[in-house]
Amino acid sequence: MIIRNKVWEELKQAHVNILCLKWYTDRQRKYERYYQCFIAFTASAGTFGYIIEEWFPLVSSMLIAFVSIVKSLFPQFIQPEKELCVLDGIMDFYNRYMNDLELLMFQHDNDTLNDDETMAKIYSLKGEECEKQSIMNRFVRSIPEKRMTQLVNESTEYLNKVYYDKYESEGE
Repeated sequence: MIIRNKVWEELKQAHVNILCLKWYTDRQRKYERYYQCFIAFTASAGTFGYIIEEWFPLVSSMLIAFVSIVKSLFPQFIQPEKELCVLDGIMDFYNRYMNDLELLMFQHDNDTLNDDETMAKIYSLKGEECEKQSIMNRFVRSIPEKRMTQLVNESTEYLNKVYYDKYESEGE
């Protein structure tokens, strides 16, 4: 039972990481879309604003230049797409990791693997996961505590529905 709990906790953490990465990258890409829309709107307004006032293109160009400089000087406002692609790769890893853990749990429950073999596989998988966690910690800049609690609760609810409802129905 201890091994099953270990697999369960790893499974839960992997699912939380998937939800966390999905939420974070979606939010960062939303900010990037807002930025691009702002630039496009301001450039269009500057182009067509000449009809209204002669100084309108100058103001819009200065505004675009200012916002672009701020973005390059303070990249923490809008995270570069390259970093978000790295996070996408880590999310793919955690999806595979979760599948491997599910298979491991299934094999352990069906006595295909004994306790020692299961623990060896857990630590083998965990070794790969450690470096991904470090990269994730570097690129995920912040997640509000309230949101993190929601993600953990969502993951727990999901895993309970998937696993415990199934196990409870088998026991009846």
